[in-house]
Amino acid sequence: IGKYAFSMCYSLSSIIIPEGVINIGRNAFELCDKLTSIIFPSTLQNIGKEIFYGTNIEKIVIPKGQKERFLKMGLKKYEKYIVEN
Repeated sequence: IGKYAFSMCYSLSSIIIPEGVINIGRNAFELCDKLTSIIFPSTLQNIGKEIFYGTNIEKIVIPKGQKERFLKMGLKKYEKYIVEN
């Protein structure tokens, strides 16, 4: 998913990133002010900076047992919203 791919997509409230996606570019969901939840796949290897800038993210679902890996990819400041599934 490229940089700024869904930037300013004001109607986006939740998203499921499909298996096979390995990269989410910087500011991919910037200013999606209705975005509250996202589900990440196990295949994800890189998360760009500020992907949730200007969102209202409340729930980030990641694969069970991969929390440390996702925190190292840049989700540390969103740790309280992470749910393992």
